[in-house]
Amino acid sequence: YRDVSFYANTITRTASWTKPKGWVFNDAKEYYALRVQTFWRARVAKRKINLLVKANKLLTNTFDSERNTSDIVSLCNYTFYVHVRLHDYEKARPLYAKMMNYMEMRVDNAFVLYSYAIFAAVSGERDWEEIKNYVRRAKLQEKRRRESGRLANSAYDISSTAFYLQAVSNEHSPGGSENWH
Repeated sequence: YRDVSFYANTITRTASWTKPKGWVFNDAKEYYALRVQTFWRARVAKRKINLLVKANKLLTNTFDSERNTSDIVSLCNYTFYVHVRLHDYEKARPLYAKMMNYMEMRVDNAFVLYSYAIFAAVSGERDWEEIKNYVRRAKLQEKRRRESGRLANSAYDISSTAFYLQAVSNEHSPGGSENWH
């Protein structure tokens, strides 16, 4: 399918498989511009696929995490699952407390801060100033990690993608993709 072309008019937002009248492809610069666009789109697609692979790996780890919440990564994944997918706030509350205690003994963790900020907002257990402070700290931590070159995808993006992937692929769940929020 590499040799199949379609033509898009960016002004009228129409697309067609047939070449428009008067359209001539004789400029080498256009050819190289199209090649650069092709490479860019491939790069973006590869990043999205890598994100889905990481999300699937996280999701697989989540279901193993219920038995192993002593490991911080497993604890985070399982807590996020209980909160976002199961909506079991009573079960999530002590798990979040454990995550926050673990984080407070070390450095800030963006995943923990974002997750807890959402939980606190939904459950109404914290005031908005505190919630905004958690989000500010999470953004600051992600910025630090990005500047150090250690963060390709946000841990929270990976988790969100994982649970979205699980929701839309679950045929037995009524509502499908709506349930992941």
